Amino acid sequence: MKSNYCSLLVVLAQLSLPSCRNLPTPAPEETVWRELGAAYPTMTEITEVRANIGSSVSELIEDLASEELLQRRQAAYTIEYLGPAAISALGPLIAACRSEKNQINRAFMVRAIAAIDDSTPETLGFLRLLFHDSQNKILRTYLAGAILKLTELHQSEVELQYLLDSVNPKGSENELIDEISRNEFWEQRWAAAYMIAKLQKKAISFIPALEQISEAADVPGWVRKEFWFTLSKISHFE
Repeated sequence: MKSNYCSLLVVLAQLSLPSCRNLPTPAPEETVWRELGAAYPTMTEITEVRANIGSSVSELIEDLASEELLQRRQAAYTIEYLGPAAISALGPLIAACRSEKNQINRAFMVRAIAAIDDSTPETLGFLRLLFHDSQNKILRTYLAGAILKLTELHQSEVELQYLLDSVNPKGSENELIDEISRNEFWEQRWAAAYMIAKLQKKAISFIPALEQISEAADVPGWVRKEFWFTLSKISHFE
């Protein structure tokens, strides 16, 4: 990587790490899908990146191919917040997502693809194939939300039903056999709320389901908070 990479990463985030090339690799058993694994860039830093979008996106594209797991995740997260301004990263982002082995990283990349807001057949075809092939319920929830963001709801009935099922506070009780499966169950519900918030006016149809889970007695606080946030964000579209 070029010597100016460290300067760019300082703009992206104050990671408080000894070197921008020595990001810590999370333990293989990591289960917190909603967390980046490093300090998040501030909106001020994201704004500064937008001001130098050409060189910034070039650096992020290079970072998507990094051997460092968190380097790739950080790049995907930043592209998500750049949104359509990072359209030049779409091809490399899809390629990175296709080859990515870490499922949490894939989720961050799917979120970034959705944020770029490209609904061409190539992009939708990739997302639909990944949704069809994936066995991971949390990743499939992010994929369902991404597909619905880029299509009309009636065009993606399978993904619509999957996202609706993902906000069911009860689900299959047989799945909650241990702490890991319980955490994954609620991570899936958090992911559903996160993606529904991206649907804007299309999210209106989810309001009854969101209200149901936000009022359920056994919902963890961090999940309830995300559902309240989503409800507040989409309520003005009614």
